[in-house]
Amino acid sequence: MNSSLAKSTTLACAVLLGAGLNAQTALSTDGSYDTTGIDQNTTAASAFNTTISNAWANDLGGAIDFDGLVSTDDEFTSTFGTNGTNTLAFSTSTTMQSATDSGTFLPLSGRAFLQTTDTNGWTLTFDSITGTPNLTVDEVGFTLLPRDSADYPLDVDITITFSDLSTASDSVTLADDRAGDAWFFGFSAPSGQSISSIGFESSTSTRIAIDQLGYTVIPEPGTFAALLGAAGVLLIGLRRRR
Repeated sequence: MNSSLAKSTTLACAVLLGAGLNAQTALSTDGSYDTTGIDQNTTAASAFNTTISNAWANDLGGAIDFDGLVSTDDEFTSTFGTNGTNTLAFSTSTTMQSATDSGTFLPLSGRAFLQTTDTNGWTLTFDSITGTPNLTVDEVGFTLLPRDSADYPLDVDITITFSDLSTASDSVTLADDRAGDAWFFGFSAPSGQSISSIGFESSTSTRIAIDQLGYTVIPEPGTFAALLGAAGVLLIGLRRRR
């Protein structure tokens, strides 16, 4: 192969590889879960705010307010913790956009998070965490928003899927009013498991919005056991040498 052809082939491969990479939207994340505007499950929301604050201080979680979301995408990142060394990547089953307080939803903060078109629901999947090795999502909290729309009141089913494919679920009826019925929900993974995804589903093809997505992370299940096992082997070896 001559040099010109080789250069052309390399360039074509690079273009193809680049085309296959989707841009990820970086979302603003901090150590406070804003409970202002939450109407239901307020006590749980306040407790979750304390959890997020502690997690943020230890580089083990944060809260996304979606205020920085201005583009439409289905892949996102959230850099968390006071040192900013860990980043959570997650994706959605449909493209998402921000909702402002000028529409049919009333966000808790400046913006909220909703799918771009009417569907019967959507799923948020936690893909990976970079930075500290072997971290997984252990706890999540979010607020579902009511809507001033003919499609509401709306029954929404929430399904949390864990790393062993078991699930936890809850449901809510959201009011047909922008204000007064924002519901907080929080879920924790069972011992030895992590949270893989959050699903929202309704019987009506319409939009479902959340605001203030918070999460905490821990070393993935089995990490501590492996470390303890290695320490045990080391101690046995030392004893035998003695």
